[in-house]
Amino acid sequence: MADSNSYSLSVRRFSSVKSLGEDAVRNSGCQPPLWLDIVAPPKCAVCGLVGASLCSNCLAELNPQWYQEGDVWYLGPYSPVWRQLVGAWKFGGQIDAPRKLLQQFGVPPIINADSLLVPAPQSRWRFAIRGYNQARLLAGWLSEQSGARVLELLSEPWRRSQTHLASSRLDRVERRRLSVDRRLLRRVSGRSIVLVDDVLTTGQTLLVMRRVLEKEGLMVAGAIVLSRSHLRRVLA
Repeated sequence: MADSNSYSLSVRRFSSVKSLGEDAVRNSGCQPPLWLDIVAPPKCAVCGLVGASLCSNCLAELNPQWYQEGDVWYLGPYSPVWRQLVGAWKFGGQIDAPRKLLQQFGVPPIINADSLLVPAPQSRWRFAIRGYNQARLLAGWLSEQSGARVLELLSEPWRRSQTHLASSRLDRVERRRLSVDRRLLRRVSGRSIVLVDDVLTTGQTLLVMRRVLEKEGLMVAGAIVLSRSHLRRVLA
């Protein structure tokens, strides 16, 4: 799903965003305090009904279940109702909306307690715009359900990516620059890696992540996304 800066959740001062770590993000304004539920009750991320982040009617319409296609696992096809949910999650302030799905449907069998969940990285430029990394949130929720460890092994440069200027998908893949944190490589030895991203459309991000990790001799078991379109097979 293409990002739209006009729907950014929050904009923090550059100096503070740049220094934020995982725990700081988790405890920052991206996670609303409990008293806010009283002042401003949660609304359904899909229909806006007051009372829950996902109402029972919209949950039934989403019809989430774990699907497998090749090496990719996902909870639902990228239909209009799923686009509404993902848009509210990424741009509309509904940070916890997908969590209910994972709490109810658990995790796919590709994950076990020895797996390493590697979320798709986010440039600091985009982090400054949005205030959080949604792939990291998803990986954290999967970790809560499975006991698997989250390892932010990959990073992306600060500057905004210009991959959209490439003439072909292959060129866009080649221009995507991801770096491996070599200080963390010793924690990965012999363990199965599962990639985590929010939505799969073209598969460019997962393909680049896999290539970078396999160049380091690491084993990628597959990927998990919240939702996916059916434009291409990506990891098979």
